[in-house]
Amino acid sequence: MQTRNRLISGLVLLGVAAALITTFVLLGKREEEPEVDETAEAETVDLFPDAVFGVVEAFSVTDNETGDTFAASIDEDSFEWVIDEMPTEPDPALVVDSNQITSSLFSLPSLQSSRVLSEIEALAPFGLEEAHYTITFRVTSGGEHTIYVGSQNPTGTGYYVRLTESVDLTQEVYLVDTYSLDSVIWFLENPPLIEPTPEEEQPEGA
Repeated sequence: MQTRNRLISGLVLLGVAAALITTFVLLGKREEEPEVDETAEAETVDLFPDAVFGVVEAFSVTDNETGDTFAASIDEDSFEWVIDEMPTEPDPALVVDSNQITSSLFSLPSLQSSRVLSEIEALAPFGLEEAHYTITFRVTSGGEHTIYVGSQNPTGTGYYVRLTESVDLTQEVYLVDTYSLDSVIWFLENPPLIEPTPEEEQPEGA
């Protein structure tokens, strides 16, 4: 009986010790990870109020870590998209998918934030001390706009962005939906190129 009681007591002590060790590990990890304020009041803001009704006619996206850039613009004669720069040489057998570019950029001028963080102590927790990506676009109504894209929020539903490269902490950090920018960032590794549509055969004597 005494042996059984000692065994039970030993198992209880081992369980308590394991719980304490787990707690210390989690606390240490929490201290290492910078806390990002996700309690900021939700606020919908038009990031580019003067471009809301504009149409994108040129844009570029740059991976600031690798230096890779994808850029495209609308040709003034054909009114089709042409690629001005991309990380790799394009396959000459492929053509630009203008429809994909147009649909990916459609909501960029009217980009809105779902949250605004104005009282920040550092940019590093948001991945904005040195932005991961830089997106620049020009609209038909005039004016060029730039978005500096940082890290995703903990839930992966949004990107932290700024509209200035300055390290001035008085400049707001915005949270925008990931889908608003992913389709543009996607072009860096997946350029919008497709196989050309085969020309229809002409009937004899045409």
